[in-house]
Amino acid sequence: VLPNAPRPEYFRCMHALPREIDGVEIVRGVEANVIGYDGALDMPADVLDWLEWGIASMHTAAFAPAGVKEHTRAWLAIAENPSVDVIGHCDDPRFAFEIDPVARAFARNGKIVEVNEQSPVVRPGSEEICREMLRACMKYSVPVVVGSDAHFVDKVARFDHSLAVLEELGFPQELVLNADEERFVGLLAAKRA
Repeated sequence: VLPNAPRPEYFRCMHALPREIDGVEIVRGVEANVIGYDGALDMPADVLDWLEWGIASMHTAAFAPAGVKEHTRAWLAIAENPSVDVIGHCDDPRFAFEIDPVARAFARNGKIVEVNEQSPVVRPGSEEICREMLRACMKYSVPVVVGSDAHFVDKVARFDHSLAVLEELGFPQELVLNADEERFVGLLAAKRA
């Protein structure tokens, strides 16, 4: 749906990627766009099911913001989608939603919430929503992953802001899936099985 984005066929060919490049393990995944208030995505379920890491995110270029009720309905539907592993940067104030019921649904359906390092830069007003979501994640034991959202090489593995927020809130380290390499590798191994 996003202009110039790879089509599903691109992701169907990821089997050709090696499992490791220069000592870096490759995780085959996609960030799919939410394109409907019913939780529709721009990536077919068969592609998401084959990949190891499926993220669902709301982007204004693919999905017009509406109201809290509509965004809540979309996230609740995404929570029920077994092909989605991770909820991407759900702290965008343009897509405000009811955090508590959505966090409960994420917990019930085994979803992971992304803490996005670039949100404060590219989504002004996201910081308090991020904190509220993290409090709800703690309340319902929803795991998170910290993502650098590196669109350029100098941002890779930079998490200063995200880690500061997690520390400020006293977020339990055992709920941060990529805080421990063994924990994260175990999660991927389970998905690959």
